[in-house]
Formats: sequence, structure tokens, C-alpha cells
Amino acid sequence: GACYEKMGRGEARTTYERVLRDYADQPGAVRIARAKLQELTGPAPAGPTAVGPTYRMVLDQFGGVRDVAFFPHQFDFAPDGRRFVFRKRVPEKKTTLLFVADADGALVRPLLEETGTWSDFHYPRWAPQGNRVAYLVHKGPYETVEEWGIFVADVETGKAFQIGADFPDSYQPTDLAWTPDGREITYLIGGNEAQPKPVTTGVFSRAIATGETRMVQAMPVHWSLRLGGYSADGRWLAFHQMPGQASDQRDIDVWLLPSRGGAAQKLTHHPGIDAQPAWAPDGRALYFVSDQSGDLNVWKIEVDTASGARKGDPRQVTFFTDGRVMHPRLFAAGERMALSLSRSRTVIKVGNPAHPEKARELTRGRAPQVSPDGRTVYYLGEGPDQQGIFSMPAAGGAPKRLAATAPNCGFDLSPDGRTLVYFARNGAATHLYTLPIGGGVPRVLVERIATTELVPISPPRWSPDGSRIAYAQDQTLFTIPAAGGQPRKIAQLYAWQEWLWAPDGRSIGALAYAAPKDIAVFVVPAEGGEPHRLTDAAEHEYKEGLAWHPDSRRLAYMIYVGSGQRDSELREAYADGRPTSTLVRVPDEWEYVGRWTPDGRQFLYQILGARSGLHALDPATATSRPYVENVAIGVSGLAHGMLSWSADGNVVAWATPSMTSQLWVAENFR
Repeated sequence: GACYEKMGRGEARTTYERVLRDYADQPGAVRIARAKLQELTGPAPAGPTAVGPTYRMVLDQFGGVRDVAFFPHQFDFAPDGRRFVFRKRVPEKKTTLLFVADADGALVRPLLEETGTWSDFHYPRWAPQGNRVAYLVHKGPYETVEEWGIFVADVETGKAFQIGADFPDSYQPTDLAWTPDGREITYLIGGNEAQPKPVTTGVFSRAIATGETRMVQAMPVHWSLRLGGYSADGRWLAFHQMPGQASDQRDIDVWLLPSRGGAAQKLTHHPGIDAQPAWAPDGRALYFVSDQSGDLNVWKIEVDTASGARKGDPRQVTFFTDGRVMHPRLFAAGERMALSLSRSRTVIKVGNPAHPEKARELTRGRAPQVSPDGRTVYYLGEGPDQQGIFSMPAAGGAPKRLAATAPNCGFDLSPDGRTLVYFARNGAATHLYTLPIGGGVPRVLVERIATTELVPISPPRWSPDGSRIAYAQDQTLFTIPAAGGQPRKIAQLYAWQEWLWAPDGRSIGALAYAAPKDIAVFVVPAEGGEPHRLTDAAEHEYKEGLAWHPDSRRLAYMIYVGSGQRDSELREAYADGRPTSTLVRVPDEWEYVGRWTPDGRQFLYQILGARSGLHALDPATATSRPYVENVAIGVSGLAHGMLSWSADGNVVAWATPSMTSQLWVAENFR
């Protein structure tokens, strides 16, 4: 580690993190590694005389962090900052539990004396008085939700009691916040597609003493809405959410809601992520995470306590360039702040498909695509100053940046290997671009206005002959000549999620919504026409990861089945309209997205769980075998970008991810 420090901070940090992870039984080495990480992690001073905060890691490999900005924090600090509570997965018990630790991360102990029939604990929130923790928990086996309940536990004794009655699963309570006087717990009710009757959605509060429930504000509760807590005087409740119909997860804003009801007002207007608000202890400012500077960092905005209006422009207060800073929590008079820090490192591997175990590491990056001749790999950059699209010889060499702007959701390489196509944001607008691989200025093929239209979550796609490009805009699927020209309307549905040209170029397969909450597999003639639904209307569960078989007669897809979110299987839909059939279903595993090999003899799919990695299915024998371990799921969770082959099938590339998620405290923070 010390040697790497002389060469670069990144490798040194990785080495010291490995000491903490793999050699925890050596206290001396662990102490040195922790100290070194603290030195390496803090941001550089803003100027010659600037004095920044000092950083101290309190929890390594924190399992409660999700590397997406709209997920709620699964930890909380006591008001005095001396202790914190966090959620942790306990595999041997097949559930999650809550733990309490001192501010230095030591003396970790379970919060609860006993859990009874309740399991899978969520959203721990420390009471303003510092003696209790509220949390949300469900009854029944892990990930098989039967009923929800709000509980409060005494931190010293570990004894807990329920606040009010159970919630049916259909009511889906989410997130929690204490009122400043400690007398009520505020929460959200959203409802879901399985609800037996209409549910009034909005913000509610329950009294600790009586369990009596009151509505704070009736309002639509989008799945992205998350609470940020009350201001010190109790006047305002902060929250963040995406626009109700947006599909771009980078379009999130911070809002304030009057605590006694009334219209919410928008506090931030950046066309990107402004999320996870947290009040300063005096209630005069909000801290939140934003990607205004390119990386997710903490920003601060002053707030007028009487009107709730912003005072001035937001100011950046952390300056990390090698990780995602999320979930700020302020305490101790605002001079200390806790935050979660996630660092991802994804390595592209290239090899012979027949011997994936011998694949070599090529470079750091994501979503690789191999050129038709197998000589070049195109990929999305990852790391500081590595945004955009790059190319690198498959045999190794120097990377070449082709596009400095990071695509919204990946890119697609033309069949002749000469041109890239992708969506990218320019200010508030998202455009469709093409770019020659030899370099040059990206060409705008289609203009879009992201603030008024559904933003695409699947990359545009080249036709197999390279003459056209398919893309979705609002509720319409279009094709446009690759050379430019007038877009042609192919089909219209409520919303388009994924689309792929059939290998023979005669049709386009799609995952799309026929109506809200009604997602299905469709096939559309390439020249346009009525979409033909391939999955039954009764098969309404969420689906993703569409993949054509090389014969152009069938499409594989992943579907959530059963009552648990990790209960899934891979199915096939048939272009001739036959009933769908199960392709892969393994008990006690989560089968995820996959792709057919170019010869159509094997289906390579992901398993997430005890046998996590890519597995190869041989349909002829109905048997699976491990293929490679630990493979990135691609772009936006889609199969496209997970694996890529050369035209002759002799070269394959994929991405192998790793992530560290840690909990840190910044001292002397202002």
C-alpha cells in the first residue's frame, strides 16, 4: 500500500481496503490501513488557505448502501453523533437485522432483544431525544411480505413495541421520519398493483402514544419519493422525487411540504440528480446530494424558515471524484456529518468463448461491445475524468476517447463497426447522436426535449443491415435512416422499455407497456404496423432483459413471479404467438437477464445468489453449468451490454464489477 501511494492514490486505497476486508484478524495492520484510508479519502483543499474537514471511516463494507440516488438511507445517527444504527443482511438467518455501534464503528450489537415473527427490517430512524429508534418491518418469511408494521425500540434495553395496527401488503408503507417533538412517526403510503381496493396515497403520521393516524397531505406517491425529515421548528418536511412519468433516474428534485398540509414547493431545479435532503440541526439549511459537478457529492442550500424559499444558490461541500457520496446526515450542531461512500470498479475482460476462464483483463470500464472483426473493444469509461465512450485494441494498448459526453443509457455499434449511436443529454435536452469510430464531432440525428418527454432507458438500435436505427420517443417507436432523414413511425403503445431488431431484420421485439402496470412482450413489423402481443394479459408481472434467439423466432426475457422480489424465472415468447414457456427456473436462486450465443446453442444467463455469476444453459439437455463468475448486468439492467461477441463468435467481452460501500464521518464540517 505504501508503495502504491507513490504511484497513485487509487491503487493504494484498493490495497488498504483489502487489508480491512481480508486481514481483519491482524489488529496492527488494520489500524494502519484505517489511518491510511482516512488520509487518502478526504477531498483536496479548495485553495492554498482552505481547510477542509477530516474524514473518519466508521463502517467498512456497509451493506445498507444502494448505489442509486433515490434509494433511502438504511442507517441513522443519534442526535449527539455518539452512536448509530444500521441495517445489515444476516445470511444465516435469511433476513436483515438492525445493529447499533459506537461512532467509531466498534461495539456493534443487535438493536433488538428479540424479533418474534417479524423479519426484514427497514429505514431505522433515531428519535430526536436520542433514546429510541423507529423502524419498518414486515411479518413473514424474508422477501415474502404478508403484513407491515411500524415499531419503536428502546436503544438501551432492546425492547420494542408496535405503533398502531398492521398494514396490509397492498398499502406499501415506505420510509419514516420522526416529528421534532418525538411524538409521531411520519411515513408514506403508495399502494401497488395487487391492492384489493383503492388506497388514498400520501404522507401520514402516527402518534407514538395512541397509534392514532392522521393524514399530513394527500398526494400521489411515486415510487421514487423519499422523506428527508422535518426542519428543527417542525414547519417543513423535506423530500425528493422524480417527476411522476419520468423514466430517467437522473431527474430528481428536492421539495418542501408544509408539515400541517398544503402545496409542496420545489427547492432545486437542476436537470439531474438533486436528492436525499437532510436538514442542518438549526433548520436553516438543507444538505443534499447532487451531480451538478459531474460526480455525486454533497451540496448545501440555505432555506428561509418562514416561507420555505431557497436563499441563494446551492454550494458544493464535498469534492470526491472517485466515488458516489450519498445519504448525508448532520449532527452535533452541524459541525459533523455522516455520509455513505460507494466506489465501483468494473474491469472489462476479453477472451475466447470456449475458454472464458482464461480471459484477460483489458481495462477499467463498462458495457463493452466487440467490433465485428474482434480487434477492438468499445466501452463506457469509469473513474475520475473517464466519462464518455472509449475504444481500445482487444489485444491491449492505449485507450482512445471517442465521445466526451456519457450516454444516457449505453450505446450501440453499427454492424459494419464504423459508427456509434447513442442518446446523450445536452443541458436539459436529450438528443440522438451518431459518431464515426474514426473520431470527429457527434452528429445530432434527432433532437429531444427531456423535460417534457419520457426519456429513453434503452439505447437506440441499429438494424442488422446497418441502414436504419430504431428508437423510442414518448409513446412511439420510430426508425430513421442511418444517414439521416425523416423519422418513420413504426408503432405506438403506452410506453416503451426495451427494443431489439430481430436478427433477420424483419421485425422489432420490444418490452412495452400496453397500459399502466401492464408490461408485455411485443413484436412489431420493421416496416410498421400493429404491435402483436406475445405474452398473455394475465402475465402482468414486471419483465426486463429481452434477447432474441438467432433464429428470429423467439425472445427470452426475465419475469418476476410469485410474491418475493427475488422470485423470478426466464421465459421465452414466440413470434408465431404460441404460449410462452419456461426457459430457466432454479429453486432458491434469482435468474436474471441473459443472451444467446451467436450459434444459438447456449443461453448465457445470470444467477444472483449463492452461485452468483453467468451460467450456460444447454437447451438440448436442459442442463446448466457455471460459465464465469461475477459479471456486470449491463446497461440499465439490460441484457444488451452484458456480453458481446465478434461477428465470427471467436472473441467475447464482458465486464466484471466490484464495489465498496462504506460509512464515513466528516469532522469539523461546516
